[in-house]
Amino acid sequence: MDEVEAQIKMIAKMEGRTIEEARLTYAERQKLPKSAFCGPDRTYPAHDAAHVRNAFARLARFGKRLDKAVALRIYRCLVRRAKKFGVEHDPSKFAWLTGKKVEETAEQKRIKKIMKWFEEEIMEANLWIQKAIKKKGALRKQLGIKEGEVIPVDILRKIVNAETGSTISFRGKKIKVTTLLKRRAILALRLRAMPKRGRK
Repeated sequence: MDEVEAQIKMIAKMEGRTIEEARLTYAERQKLPKSAFCGPDRTYPAHDAAHVRNAFARLARFGKRLDKAVALRIYRCLVRRAKKFGVEHDPSKFAWLTGKKVEETAEQKRIKKIMKWFEEEIMEANLWIQKAIKKKGALRKQLGIKEGEVIPVDILRKIVNAETGSTISFRGKKIKVTTLLKRRAILALRLRAMPKRGRK
């Protein structure tokens, strides 16, 4: 195996690239000085901000395949280059390498809190839908519509668009718009929009 092929294989192994990808980048790398790289054998180029970001992403994804001492040297070099080029990175992605427990930033905590709230809302909505489907005819009963009669789309939209706590008129009857009524109307509209089984 000649030296060029050996270096191409090293690029592929170290950076998680295919041989074809490594071959394409090989020629470009030869134009750069050795100091432009954070990894051995011209791997992990870090001569500008874009390459530093890319190198962090590759190390986070493929670094566990490398010898830990080599991966740590690459990481420390990238951290120095990141400071030089004003690049931010997420140290928590490299806790497996540095052994440091990284404290979450205020933004990460905020996003985590939002995601938790969103998951709880989805779970609650799913439970409500399951219960609502079991209670067939509850919306019909609230609106005073007989079984077998189609609930007009207009009244469903009127309920959805009305303010909670307000009153709407339907067939000469005053109906108070509650959160439960709005949920039932939304579900009815969504179920109506879904294609029926067997329909092409």
